[in-house]
Amino acid sequence: MADRSALELDSPDEARMHNNIGGVLASQGELTAAVTAYGESVEVRACALACVLACLRACVLACVLACS
Repeated sequence: MADRSALELDSPDEARMHNNIGGVLASQGELTAAVTAYGESVEVRACALACVLACLRACVLACVLACS
């Protein structure tokens, strides 16, 4: 199984690492584990996008309140 110790780091590249691990696992024939790693990559990216959208909403709300 692929070494996942790098994923313990709090890194902005976590989604890319999950994606890369998925590729390694797939090349080793560990398809179930690869699908899981790819899913984790998508989950991390979705969470990051949700955080960005929440920040944008907060900024817009702050601007609306400041202009009122």
